[in-house]
Amino acid sequence: MRLIKIAILTLLCACFTLRAQEKPINIWEGTECKEKVRLTPYPAPGSGNIACIVCPGGSYFWLDRKTEGEGVARWLQSQGISAFVLEYRVGGVFGFITHNRLLTRGHRYPDMLQDVQRSIQLLREHPEDYGIDPDRLGVMGFSAGGHLAAMSGLFFDNGVLSLAGLRPEVSLRPDFIAPVYPVVSLTDRSVHKRSRRGLLGEGHAISPEMKDSLSLEKHVRADMPLSDELRRRSDSEIPQLRTARFGHDSQRRHPPLRAVQDRRPRFRSRPQEDHGGGHRLER
Repeated sequence: MRLIKIAILTLLCACFTLRAQEKPINIWEGTECKEKVRLTPYPAPGSGNIACIVCPGGSYFWLDRKTEGEGVARWLQSQGISAFVLEYRVGGVFGFITHNRLLTRGHRYPDMLQDVQRSIQLLREHPEDYGIDPDRLGVMGFSAGGHLAAMSGLFFDNGVLSLAGLRPEVSLRPDFIAPVYPVVSLTDRSVHKRSRRGLLGEGHAISPEMKDSLSLEKHVRADMPLSDELRRRSDSEIPQLRTARFGHDSQRRHPPLRAVQDRRPRFRSRPQEDHGGGHRLER
């Protein structure tokens, strides 16, 4: 009898763990793209939940999977929001050390934006599989991942998925974006050069045209989604000037989106703490 009780408890624990974090999805499986990119669901209980794709930071060279990935996802899940951690393509530690993308393409833009757009496509096409509301789907990102989250709200109609042979019938525009201490400008003198290099590649790949085309503060648009940007005043990694310009322009140029949260887009800063920290930014 005791063994039966233990078996039942073990089964219940296994079921709870499975619900807390489900099996990762290879977002490119069954497509022309042969890359393996993981999207890990952390579903909240119930159905019709708000959903958020989480993009960890890491200078577009690596990913902070623990703090800005899993930690954030579990916190969102505890708030009734279904989270999906995206391990988007980056330059890699080897690429950072060796500068090998001078000789081979490696991973660079638009790979990471394709990964976000493909994730949005999958979740919007199969919301019932994850108990989410496809009209309340957003993207949150940290540092370089914050730049990626913002790109998803600015460049949702640029057709980069067609390069992978996909032409989605669902909208790729997220319903909200939450860039947290994001990289913003790729042209300013105070640019975070490591992130720019991780995104664009090496040498002549970092052209003035490419830097300008992906500097967020230059591409704020009236139809971008609700934007709630968070940064820290003491952030020594990402200077405030460009993030402030992007945040304030975002507020000025589009109306509130009541389906996601019943308040106007707002620009917030947090004193005292420095760059990084993921879900510790605000509890």
